[in-house]
Parts: sequence; C-alpha cells; structure tokens
Amino acid sequence: MVAKIGDFDGDDRRHQWGAETSTQPLAIMHAKPSPTRVVRGYVAIICTVVSWLIYMITMILSLFVNNPSLTLRFVVEGVLYMTIVTTLIFSARLLDHTARGAIPFHPA
Repeated sequence: MVAKIGDFDGDDRRHQWGAETSTQPLAIMHAKPSPTRVVRGYVAIICTVVSWLIYMITMILSLFVNNPSLTLRFVVEGVLYMTIVTTLIFSARLLDHTARGAIPFHPA
C-alpha cells in the first residue's frame, strides 16, 4: 500500500506505509553493550554448537549405526541431509554473530 507524503500541493512523491520515517542519521558506533548481554551472546553460541553436536551424534547413530539395511542411496541422502542442516545452522550462527559482531571488540 502506498501513501502520499508531504503536502498535497503538487508534491507527488510516494512512500510505503509503515516505512521508517525518522530523518535523524544513525550513530557511527552503537552504545557499549552491558556485560550481561555479552555473556548471553557467548552462551547462545555455546548452546548452538552443543545442540548441533548432540543432533549430529543422534542422527549418525539412528541413521547409520542402528540401521541394518544400509544402501548407498540412503547413506548419500543422510550425508547430504546432515550437510544441509549444518550449513543452515552455520549460516544462522554467522548471521547472529555479524549482528552482534562488534560487541566483544567495542573500544572502552
């Protein structure tokens, strides 16, 4: 949905509804994060890695070790599945890290 902005005296610029309306520039550096926030970020990273390890160990045991009827197709599908899951988790982790990337290196 599009709305007109400005006065209606011939200013026919259009602006999307709900778009950011602030005209103030953002600060060059963000505010210094609290130690609690930094610790929570590290805990989130550790939880993600530990959860991934537990999931991968569980998948390997259930798909390959406890399966008497292994075929090459099944093994390839299982490895591809685990590769895709690992890639998605790694991508999400990097996104979260870049969103908070400057936190540990903020100048005092």
